[in-house]
Amino acid sequence: MLVTFAIQSQAINNSATPSHVKRLLVNWERFGILTCPARSDRSIIARLHELNPRARKLWTVAWSSVAKNNGNRYRWIPTDESAFDWNNLVTADALTVPDEKFEVALLGDGQATILGIPDGESMCLGSVEGVRLWDIDASLRFGHCETLSAKPIEQGELREDIWTQRFQRLASHANVIVVVDQYAVQNNNIDGVISLLNFCDRDSEGCEITLYSSPGRNGSLHTIQNAIEAAFYRLNGNRIASVTVRLFRESDFRVYAHDRHIRFDQNVIRIGRGMRPFEKATVTESTDVGLAVLEPGESETKEDDLDKKATKILEFSLPVGQSN
Repeated sequence: MLVTFAIQSQAINNSATPSHVKRLLVNWERFGILTCPARSDRSIIARLHELNPRARKLWTVAWSSVAKNNGNRYRWIPTDESAFDWNNLVTADALTVPDEKFEVALLGDGQATILGIPDGESMCLGSVEGVRLWDIDASLRFGHCETLSAKPIEQGELREDIWTQRFQRLASHANVIVVVDQYAVQNNNIDGVISLLNFCDRDSEGCEITLYSSPGRNGSLHTIQNAIEAAFYRLNGNRIASVTVRLFRESDFRVYAHDRHIRFDQNVIRIGRGMRPFEKATVTESTDVGLAVLEPGESETKEDDLDKKATKILEFSLPVGQSN
C-alpha cells in the first residue's frame, strides 16, 4: 500500500502554492516512498537558489519538515543503495531516465508538456507513470493505494496476495510494528500471529514487533508463550529485531481496545477481524479495513490505555538475534 516516486528538479518552481506542496506531503506521508539519487546529486539544492524568495521559503520549509520527521512521517530510499543523509542534502531528484527503482515521476510542467501528458492527468512512460507535481492526486498508482486503504478484505482472497498488496512495503519500511487484537492468541490459536512473524521475517528490515492480546477463558499462558517462542526460533531471515508479547484480561479489551489494528510506525491499519485474515492460506471471512495516519509524536491511544490502565497477566520478549 505504498508507491515509490521521484521528483524532477524542474517541478520545484516559482508557481508552487502552499496547497500544491501540502498535497505532495499528504500523499507522501500516507502512501509514498521518495527515491533518492547518489549523495553527490545536488540538483534540487541548486534549483532552490534559482527560485524567487517566496517560493524558496515555501520549499525550504517543506523540506525542513521532511528532514525533521525522518523515519516518523516520510519515507525514502536511496537509488544508489547507500546511506542517505538529510543533513547534507535538502531533497532528491531521481528523474534522469526512466528507472525501475520508482513507479511515479512527479514532473515539471515543461517536461510534462514535452511528453504530451494532459493537464490533470497522468500517463505511463514505459513502466513509470508521469504526472505533474501539481496533479499528484491524478496518479493512478497513488489512487490505487488510496482505494486499498479502505477496501475490505474479501472472503476467498489469498493471504499472500493480501500481504503483498497491502502490507509488504509498509513492513519493509517500518521500525515498529504493533498488533492489537484480543483474539490473536485466544484459546491457544496463534496461526495468524505465526503468519505475521513469517511475513515480517521475510520482508522487514529489523522491525520491533509488539503484540497486545488476551489468552481468553480457555487459553494456557504456558502454551501460548511456548508456541510463539517456537515460531520465533524457527524464523530464517533474522529480519525481526525483537518480539514482545503483552497479554491482558479479556474484559480490558472490551473497555480499552475493542477495535483491532496493526500499526506500521505511524500508519494504523484497522482490521475488523484482526489477525483472522492471516490464519489460513485463503481468507475465510470478509472484513473491513481502514487507514489512519498518526501525527508526529502522536500515540495510538488503545496501546497507551492497555499499557497504563489494563491488568497485565503476562509479558515476555524475544530479543535481537535469537531467531536463529
